[in-house]
Parts: sequence; structure tokens; C-alpha cells
Amino acid sequence: MNRFKIKYLLATLACFVSFSAFTCTASVKADTTDTTPHVTYDAHVENIGWQDPWSKDGAEIGTDGKGLRVEALKIKLLNAPAGAKISYQAHVQNVGWQDWVSDGTEAGTDGKGLRVEALKIKLENMPGYSIQYQAHVQNIGWQDWVSDGAEAGTDGKGLRVEALRIKIVKNDTPASSISLSKSTDSLKVGDTDTLSASLSNNANSRNITWTSSDSSIVSVDNNGKITALKEGTANVTASSDGKTASCAVTVAKAAATDTAPSLSYSAHVQNIGWQTPVTDGMEVGTDGKGLRVEAFKLNLLNAPAGAKITYQAHVQNIGWQDWVSNGAEAGTDGKGLRVEALRIKLENMPGYSIQYQAHVQNIGWQNWVNDGEEAGTDGQGLRVEALRIRIVKSVPVDSISLNKQTDTIAVGNSDTLSAAVAPTNGTFVWTSSDSSIASVDASGKVTGIKAGTATINASSLDGKKAASCSVTVTAPEPSIEYSSCFESAGWENTVKDGAESGIGGRPLDLKGLKINLKNAPAGASVAYKLYSNHGIIEANDGKELIYNGQASIYAFSVELKNMPGYSVEYEPYFSQTGWGYWMSDGAYIYAGRTPLPIEAIKIKLVKESQVPQPAPIASIQIPKTNYNITAGDSTRIDYSVSPSDYKNKISWTSSDPSIVSADDYGFIKGIKPGSATITATSLDDSSKKASCTVTVDAPILVNSVTLNKTNLTLGINNYEDLSATINPKNAHDNWVYWSSSDDSIASVTYDDSEASATYDGRITGKKAGTATITATSLDGKKASCIVTVLDKTILDSITSDKSDISLDIGFVNKLEYTTNPNIAPKSIKWSSSDKSIASVNDDGYVTGEKTGTAVITGTIAGKTVYYTVHVGTYKAPYLSFKNIYLWASISQALSAAGLTETQSSSLPLLEKVDAHGEYTDVPPTHSYDINDLSGIEQFTGIKNLNLSYNNISDITPLKSLTKLETLEIDRNPVTDISALKDLKNLKSLTLTYKHNDPITNMEILSTLPNLKELIILDGYVTDEDLQHLKSILPNCSIKVEYK
Repeated sequence: MNRFKIKYLLATLACFVSFSAFTCTASVKADTTDTTPHVTYDAHVENIGWQDPWSKDGAEIGTDGKGLRVEALKIKLLNAPAGAKISYQAHVQNVGWQDWVSDGTEAGTDGKGLRVEALKIKLENMPGYSIQYQAHVQNIGWQDWVSDGAEAGTDGKGLRVEALRIKIVKNDTPASSISLSKSTDSLKVGDTDTLSASLSNNANSRNITWTSSDSSIVSVDNNGKITALKEGTANVTASSDGKTASCAVTVAKAAATDTAPSLSYSAHVQNIGWQTPVTDGMEVGTDGKGLRVEAFKLNLLNAPAGAKITYQAHVQNIGWQDWVSNGAEAGTDGKGLRVEALRIKLENMPGYSIQYQAHVQNIGWQNWVNDGEEAGTDGQGLRVEALRIRIVKSVPVDSISLNKQTDTIAVGNSDTLSAAVAPTNGTFVWTSSDSSIASVDASGKVTGIKAGTATINASSLDGKKAASCSVTVTAPEPSIEYSSCFESAGWENTVKDGAESGIGGRPLDLKGLKINLKNAPAGASVAYKLYSNHGIIEANDGKELIYNGQASIYAFSVELKNMPGYSVEYEPYFSQTGWGYWMSDGAYIYAGRTPLPIEAIKIKLVKESQVPQPAPIASIQIPKTNYNITAGDSTRIDYSVSPSDYKNKISWTSSDPSIVSADDYGFIKGIKPGSATITATSLDDSSKKASCTVTVDAPILVNSVTLNKTNLTLGINNYEDLSATINPKNAHDNWVYWSSSDDSIASVTYDDSEASATYDGRITGKKAGTATITATSLDGKKASCIVTVLDKTILDSITSDKSDISLDIGFVNKLEYTTNPNIAPKSIKWSSSDKSIASVNDDGYVTGEKTGTAVITGTIAGKTVYYTVHVGTYKAPYLSFKNIYLWASISQALSAAGLTETQSSSLPLLEKVDAHGEYTDVPPTHSYDINDLSGIEQFTGIKNLNLSYNNISDITPLKSLTKLETLEIDRNPVTDISALKDLKNLKSLTLTYKHNDPITNMEILSTLPNLKELIILDGYVTDEDLQHLKSILPNCSIKVEYK
């Protein structure tokens, strides 16, 4: 970049900084050439804050499809007439309706995390204009447009407003006149008709209002539908913009042959007002919306002369009101008070009965009651939410019986009882002794509400004839339901019990989760977590758990709490790789080393099988009654129980723990010389026991250590073995460890296993100089050898043990040779005349790559050895990757072994694979081969697999190797063994376990029915760790290297 460009960029940057420093606020300025009124508005949105810039004239604010709440809003007018203003109010979570504000003032809350649930907007001093607005609401989407102070959103449902659109519209020209389709109308009681209104000037008919001069005679709804309620005359009027038109309606008595007496009734409901009247048994009010009935009116239709219906309401803060009748209002209108109970009765209507039922807060539909009895609740402060009322002709009942005397249904299910009544038109009612357990409707349909027993009765109106059925309601099986939120799509519909939430293969990433238990035991809960590159978040029991912004979710987990007998399983669908596998109870997986987004999930509850109770113990046997051990040694008492499948615990005690100790699993340890009795006792039955005597001997100490040589001369890379002898040979701690005074001159290696039967140390020359090699017993006795290393390698000869070698593709052969004197491994330089036919590594292992012949040459200290290698066509049923250094993955190792993708069909035939990594004492001390198991899924027929000494942390690909019988994964950084749960044929497992960094889900091994051997190499296992392993694997042999 030249100087001019640099100066230009600096000047531009300076201008930008200067501008930024002095431009700190944003404002909206009206276009002075535009005189049309406009509305502009802004929203404060969850995780975003105030949006910028402001929106205008019907454009969207907030977010649509992201599940984010609007928390506050501001609204202004542009180019409005003088004195005009816009006012608005918000219904806010935990606050309710706030006061009206106007002209850019904030409505809602800013910084408190509360959702706006509804809003109202109106114009003032702007004749000829209306304000229209619509809300995008949680679980609903975009609602219809409303205008001029009407409510948008929801009030009382706890749903968030997520987005808004607002606009100003110019009203139509007011009508100069209004006319009706009829000026007069004649109806009989119970009839209906619909009037239509026409406005002049094509004015908008939405501004028409309908009224009745006497709504006890004729009622009219918002659409002009009129209903004749009783004899008389009333005027129905349509009004718009100050213009009116009327229709005189005359109501005559219905002819005797027309209809039987019936009923018309209406309710005034919270947030709704007066509803359209309904008739005989239909519902008024609302069911399931939590809205209170505030008042009601009843009218008889086609009733006999002199008949009337009277009713009274029990109202919040008032109590029982006076009785009213024939269309008068019971309750209150405009005071916001709930009706809590009601009574209804007929007068001067012999042969008829009035029946009614109430839907009550927290209770639901109650039983039908009759003729002045109370429906609802009195004194409990519960609102009536809906009503059903009907007139029935009373016919005396001579007898009544039911088709069932007992019945069983599950919660949420229904069954219909049928009643045989004599006479067949006899009048009876259905009731439940406890409608909170089982409800019954007018048809005899019984519905289970909660677990328990209730009696369903069918009885005559006078109660003299009745029949009953005892209904047992059983609790439903617990279930789990869940919903997922996805990028751009928002929250999906709720699904349950293993159904897919989301769409696998749809490129939309999981952003949120909510999970809930249904019909779970008291105290049970479900917790869930989301794992992302921004950390871990968690929630429980239906609460929304959502990441916003750029977080990438790569895993989730679910866990049940306080729900014994059940577990939860779940499965993610990963982008690019598809469905993972089922995890359970708090575990989680992600798609390999590079996390992938989740596109769908499944979750299910699993009922655990009942474990049969074991047979009681009959006896304990200890075949060997006398044990001899040395102080410091341990062994296990051999014992058996009858019956052989008895699984409960045996306690072990020592008569003198200062001589010999015993743990909970029958392991004993000699402490000091002496004798003690070890007793095994059943914890279920203390009378069942067995004993043995243990004698502890004093250990025989080492007197001296001697070496076969005290002086030794070597060349560089030459080696020789020294032998140590312990005196006496039967000493207790008959083992030595070796050391060098200078490893850079002469190193020493030896078998440091206590099981080693030799006492040899291999001495290797490293560089010219002198070093002392020392063998030391455990109790400190020593012997030394002075080693002199020359400044050259001493080699008289090198010869091949077998110079002509034949092997097949995939086989590995160690090149054997003899040197005089001995030469250390890896000091020979190996090469191949054709690596594509036969390759060779630094250790002298040759691998058949493809059919052909190649010459392998080994060179050291001026001496050379040759091998002719013939590679056949057969592919190895046993495949070894051993000593193929630093391959990143199994897939690359396959390629290195000459097995290309076109040959992969042979891989399922392999039964044994050795991918054992190289371990050597020559620095670097560990050379790891493989860190990625990708590709091993192809070995579907494998029974024996060795993966020791690698750098593998994720063993997920092993889950598909279901034929595995022997698996070695020791000396790998494995901390999660979930993938092993499907390996039901596994018999022997070798792994590394570290007390300070343990594998946390070892319990998975208890699900492997054929596991008979667990070998723990490397790491460190405490007595507590060992006892835990034995408790979860009581029938498995456990061998530990370091304890």
C-alpha cells in the first residue's frame, strides 16, 4: 500500500470517528413535502433492545418466528393535524393493564424481562382517520387487524406479543342515510330473522350498530339477527354516523302445535360482553379460557300463560342478589365482578322442570341440578365460567336400571352408560358423587378426571327411583411432551413420547427446548440442558430454554428426578450425519470432533422392568477352612452361596483386624503375624454364616542382591542383559528395580510388573562415557555394575534369520535378524525397493500392500542385510495396524494397509483387528498411532479388537460392532463409555481408569450380560473405586494393575 492510500484511509477513519463522536442519537424527521399523516413506532425486544430504525405505516416491528417477546413500545404521529395525538396502553406480564400514554412515551417495561401480552391504540382529535393494528402472538401467529382502542394480543392467557404492525387509514365518507331491508316484521316466539342495512355513499358498513327497544321481547346481535323471545312489540334500530333506521317487530304467541316450551339465555363475559342468546342446553360463557361470567339473562319461549322463570346470582363481594325473572339481568354488568353461584326455578309451569349446570374455576363442569338448587360454589371465591340450561318435561319414573353396575376407565378416557327407564319417556338426571374424579353429562357419558372411585347415579327428579354404577378411574401412564424452537421457524407444535420434533434434513438449527412431564408421580420433575459454543444453559419442567444470537447448539441432555421405575431416553438428528443414537438420564453426545447443528429430536419415557425378588439365602460355604498369607499380602476368600443366584450382600468380618483385615467383598490382607477368624454373614439372615482361619506369617527379608557382572563394555546402540539374584530366593519382596547414574550414556530397561519371573535389566549404550547401573530390592539392598560405552557401534556381523518371506495383502511380518554383538531396536535403517508392494517401518515390520515382489534392506555400521518379500493376492482375515505410526484415523490406516474403498467389501469378514499403538522406552516415550475411529464401522464382523496405546477419546463408532467379544482400549483418554451399551456379546474389556479423572458412567457395564472379565491397566484405582466396581459387576472378574 502506497503512502497516499495510507493517508487517505487515516483521513477517512478520522472523519468517521469525529462524526461518531458528535452523532450519538437517532431521530425521525418528517418530510416537509409530505402532508399525509403517518405513524412511526419502535419496540424493545428480548435480547435485542430497542430496534433501530423506527418502523412506519404497517411495517413490522419485533421478530416473527424467533420466539422473542416484545417488552415495550413507543408510537408517534408524523404530519398530524394540530392538537391530534396518539394514545396507547400495554397489558404487561405480572402488571396488567398500564395507564394510557401518548406521543412517543414508553408503554411496557424496559430492562425487567416482562412480556407485553396485549395492547390498545387510539387516535384523539383526528376526525376522518382510524388507527389499525395487529399483533403476532405466541402459539397463535398474526391475529386479525383491530382498530381504534380494541384489544390486540391476549389478556389472561400468559402469551407474549412477538411482533406488531400499525397503520393510519382514512375513514370512508360518512353515510348521508341508512335503510333496512324491512320496516316491519312479524314473528312467533322462538322464531329468528336477519335484517340487513344499506348505507348511502357506499359508506363502510363496519360502523353500523344494532339495538332493540325491548330486548326481553326481541334481541338483536351485531349482524342484525333478531330473536323473538316473548309476546309484544319492539323496535330494532340500525345506526351509523348519526343516521338511524328502524324495524317494528311484532311477536305473537306460538301456536300450540308449533313447539314445546323452550328457553333463551345469554351471558355477559369478561373481556367479551353480552354474548348472542342460545337455547335449551347450549353453552354460554367460555370453557377453558379462564374468563368469568359477570351476568346472565333468561327468557321463556312458548311458555303457558302466567308462566315465568325466576333466577338469582351469588356475586363476588355482594353475595346472593334478589330473585329476578323473564329477561332481567342477574349479576353485574361493567363492575368486573364474578358470578360465583346461581339458582333457577320455574313458576306456574306444572309438568316441567328446569335443569342447569355450571362450569366452575378449578372444578370444571358440575352435575346438573334442578328447580332452585345451587349450581356453582358459595363462599369459595371461584368464578362461574360457563352455563348450560334446559327445560325438560317431567314424566314420573316407575323404574330405572343401568347397563353396568361397575366400570373402570383411565384418566382422560370416557364410557357411556345407558339407562332403561319405565316408562321410556320418564324424566331422570345423571349425577356423580365426585365430579372431580368422574364427570357425567346429560347423555350418560362418563369421563375420568383423576384417579379414584366415584358413583354415577341415574335418578328420577323426585329422587324416589335411582340406579348407580361404581366407576373406578385409573391413573394414566406417565408421558413426556416437548417442543423445540428452530432458527427462522420458531417453536414447533408440542409432541410427545418419541415423536419427532423438528424435521431431520431441514437446514434449520435447534435454538430452544421445553420439556414437561404428564401424569407423573408427585415430586417428579424433568431437567434439561443445551450445550453450545457459548456454554451450557439448563431449565426444568416446561420452562422455555432458548439460545438467541449466534450460539451453535451441538448437544442436549435430559434427566428425570424423583421418578423411580422410569428413565428418559432421547436422540438428536445431526446435520450431515442424521440420527445419532438413544442416550439416557443426563448423558449427551455430539457429532464427532467437529460439532454439528441439531435439526430434530426425539424424547421418550421408558418404564424399567421389574426385577424379580431373589430367593432367600439358604447357606454360605467356605470350602477352604485355613488360609496362610504373609503380612502385607492380600487374597480373596473363595466362597459360594445357596441358591447360586442369590445376589444380596454378604458382610465379612475379622475377629482381629490388627492381624488380618477383610473388606465387603471377601478380600483379606495380612497386617502382622498371628491368627484370626474371618466370618461371612448374610445381611438378610444373620443366622446364615461361614468361617475360616487365616494365619499371617512374618515376611522373609532380602539379605543381599548380586549381579552376574560388575563391569561391562558396550558400543553405541549395543545392548546386553544383566541378571540380578536375590538372597534368599524365598524372600517376600523378591523383586528389584533398575537405575542408571547417567541415562544419556547407558540406559536400562526392565519389566516393572510384579508378576515378572525374571530379574534382568537390559543395558543399552547411548554415547561414549561411563555410567553405573544399580539393581535395588524393595527393602533397599543394592548391587552395581560399571558400564563403559565406546564411541562407536560394535558390530561383527548381521544375518537374516529368514531372507525369503511370503505374505498376503494386509499381513504384517517382523523381519528377524541376528547381530553379533546385540544391537538395540530402531538402530537399523530399513528401506524397500518398492513401497507399493511391501512397506517397512522403523521397527522392521513389513506389510503386504499389493501383489508382487520387493527387496527390504537393513543397514547399520556398514553392514547390510537383505530380505526378498513376495506378496500374494489373499487379503488378511486378521488385520494389524501395529507400528504404523501417527495415522490420524482408522480410515487412513486402512489406506496405508492397502485396503482401498473398492476393497472395503472384505472388511466385514475380518474377525480380529490389532490397532495397538507403539510404546517404547526410547524418547519420545509414547508414540501414538490413532486418535480417530472414523471408518471402523466397516468391521461389522469383528470379534477381537485391540486399540491400546493410542490417543482415542471418542469411542462412539464402536457402537455398531455388536459382535465384539474382546476389546482393549487401555492407555487412551476415554472418559465416556456410553457406546459400549449395545455390545451385548462383549466378554472381556480392558481399559484405563483414573481415580482423579474417572470414567463417570461405568454403570453401563452392568447392562452387558456376557461380560465376565474387566481388566484395568495403568491409572490408579482406590479401594473405594474397586468396591464400587464390584457392586455393579458382582459376577465379573475384576483385575487391577495399580491399586
